Amino acid sequence: MTNAGPRFEHNLRLEIRSVLTGLPRVQHALENLLGRYEQLRLYDCLRTCLVELVTNALRANLKHAFLTERGITDLANDVEYRAALQEFKVAYRDEVQAGELRRRAEAMGLYVLVRFGCSQEGLCVEVINNLPLRPHEESRIRSRFATAMGYTDLVDYFDDHHDDTEGSGLGFALNLFFLRAENIDPSLFRVGVVDGCTVARIEVPFLESYSSPRQRYAEAV
Repeated sequence: MTNAGPRFEHNLRLEIRSVLTGLPRVQHALENLLGRYEQLRLYDCLRTCLVELVTNALRANLKHAFLTERGITDLANDVEYRAALQEFKVAYRDEVQAGELRRRAEAMGLYVLVRFGCSQEGLCVEVINNLPLRPHEESRIRSRFATAMGYTDLVDYFDDHHDDTEGSGLGFALNLFFLRAENIDPSLFRVGVVDGCTVARIEVPFLESYSSPRQRYAEAV
């Protein structure tokens, strides 16, 4: 996944420390940028996608802090990992414990950035956290993407996959349906590792002249 992008007239970078304080800033920035280019019809769809991506990125950092504190590094130990995951879910839902996990994640240097680039041709938004996907996580997400592409009905997909153990791959896949409902090419939503960071990128063309980094690379070769 290349991190190169088109030239944008407006660029914005937000550091997000919590869902409560961070998401309103993200939503405000998105609304302003879409309004500037008369694309507010896309707000609900993109807001839903960004809420999922930001929440998932923050949750991944807290989970890492939780597992590190308990000395769980061998994720291949399925029994130990699943037990710890259940404990984390309880801690994540508790306001006090979640607050302590946020402080530990910050002390470990973990962060989440939301980066916007926008022009008359299109919008690019990236949600970045400096915790790379582990191989099994990346594999699960790619599997979810591939499976979701074979469905045309969101309800059918959710009925078949709502019992996912961790949920992140499910959330990523559901975003494909939201984008497709707005006639946005699902291939313009990608998740990967760039320079040791997990990057989730959504590109939204406003004009037919917009070209993604992937398209420009294909044309160049």
